[in-house]
Amino acid sequence: MKRAALFFALLVSPLLAADKDDAHAVASSAETFFNSYIKNLETNAGYEETIKWVDKSPIPTPAYKAALAKLYRDALKADPELGYGADAVICGQDWPDRGFKASRIWISAPWAFVQMISKDPKSEHVIETVWIKDQSTWRLDGTGPLFGNTPTGLAKLADEELVRLLIGNWRDGESVYTIDKGGKWTGKDGVGTWKIKKGVLLRSNSEIKDQPYRLFVLDADQLVYADEDGTCHRLRRIK
Repeated sequence: MKRAALFFALLVSPLLAADKDDAHAVASSAETFFNSYIKNLETNAGYEETIKWVDKSPIPTPAYKAALAKLYRDALKADPELGYGADAVICGQDWPDRGFKASRIWISAPWAFVQMISKDPKSEHVIETVWIKDQSTWRLDGTGPLFGNTPTGLAKLADEELVRLLIGNWRDGESVYTIDKGGKWTGKDGVGTWKIKKGVLLRSNSEIKDQPYRLFVLDADQLVYADEDGTCHRLRRIK
């Protein structure tokens, strides 16, 4: 009961009863997977061993398993000694001794975005994860920059419709952006432009050009984007 109470104290927004059930379920799946995964790393830390372990797990989607295998094997071909150079599942090279717990959870069935944090308060290790509900089971489909078959916003909307969604005021944490019909935005970090190309949100300003963000549409008033390192952020329209 204490663990369940912790999950919901950390949710970013109030949830309906059905969403609370989903949050319990996806949090349980997430903690089971990641804590079992790091136990395996203690004895089998090689890339091929990791591919085999993930492939046997019932929690990740087949697309995620395939994406992980391709990422690691392509890296090993390019550099047989170093390989990928990090762990794409836990988004780092090390892991907390006490494991991970689910923290912030965003539900937009059949999708869920779950932030995993260290159980050790001294560790700042965070993993941004994406999940999809397969019938009654939540399955892992994304960790950091690695995605299986998670759709982008363009799976639902054409470019021009998505641009119209961006018109108005949106909040991203403490940042407030005003976006006009031409895609120009103003915010606390300057003035620039947003545009959408092939399902990717591109941001430009005086210092950067076409910085990519993976884009997901939750509904007409909410977007989630993942930046280049896979960190997920939610944009909510200010009404």
